Amino acid sequence: MIHDLNVSRAELSAAGLPPQIAALAWREREIASTIYCEGPMTAKALEERLSDKLSNAAIRSMLVRLCNKGILKRRKRMVLCNEGARRIAFLYLPALGTDDVRQSALRQFAEDYFGGSLLMVAQASIGLLNDGPAPAKTNRH
Repeated sequence: MIHDLNVSRAELSAAGLPPQIAALAWREREIASTIYCEGPMTAKALEERLSDKLSNAAIRSMLVRLCNKGILKRRKRMVLCNEGARRIAFLYLPALGTDDVRQSALRQFAEDYFGGSLLMVAQASIGLLNDGPAPAKTNRH
């Protein structure tokens, strides 16, 4: 889990987490990173894994916010309780896959270096492909 308040995008990426998680508030980041690293879980299971005690209602509220932000998604599942009674539990799981992360990273790269133009990124990439590999640098003294 990522508990550090000052975690960088590179550290999150190295942990296999989408860059969108870096922009979250620390508690939301902890919740999202727990689910991305450990897999789908219910609010009750998540409550046991957090660094600090937090009420189940507060956890469920943050999970709903993370779903609304597109970071997580939830699925209903039926759970059998005592004496055969059934109840609905929500299972929370990652919403961002590899393709989502790639698109987000490419858009951020275009924004940072090409004024937001994906066309310019594509043209620069094609230019590099046409030029072939860059010549090796030599140290001449």
